[in-house]
Amino acid sequence: MSPPWRPPFQTALQRNAPQVEVQVGTVSPEGVPAVRTVVLRGFSPEGHPYFFTDLRSRKANHLAENPKVALHAWFPLTQEQFRLNGRASLHGWHAEGAWAELRRHAWASLDDESRQAFVGPPPGRTLVTPTALEVPPSPPQEFVVVAVDVTEADWLSLGPPVTRAGFRLIGAGWVQQSLTP
Repeated sequence: MSPPWRPPFQTALQRNAPQVEVQVGTVSPEGVPAVRTVVLRGFSPEGHPYFFTDLRSRKANHLAENPKVALHAWFPLTQEQFRLNGRASLHGWHAEGAWAELRRHAWASLDDESRQAFVGPPPGRTLVTPTALEVPPSPPQEFVVVAVDVTEADWLSLGPPVTRAGFRLIGAGWVQQSLTP
């Protein structure tokens, strides 16, 4: 059974396509919050929203140390905001089964310029001289799919009418509440 927050979120994604950017919040090992924007790529076969990152990035390091993650999506066309909290799982070169297949398909869907970022120097380093590197046909070790197992969601629609709903996973079931906007 699909979580009750997913259908309105998927509808908002489709209405605001083709590329939807979301903000991802993580916490460093020192407890410092960090927020950055990523392209939300879709939903995994298990129904988890996912995006890509470089294994050498601070984001990947933060999630490896503390998998708690927050996603924030603002959809200007439909005037909706979604806040999703949960736990991230990283699916890299060791991925198996459906995750390995998703990772291969995702790599193949990227353009060469996007793939270049994963075969060059690590993110955040001083750029000396950009050079074109050979892009491998299969995903390199640095290419990671990050899936978010959502445990809490907040959906605000500026309508009309203005509505807000909260969703929380308790045990194996979801509890939904109407909230004051």
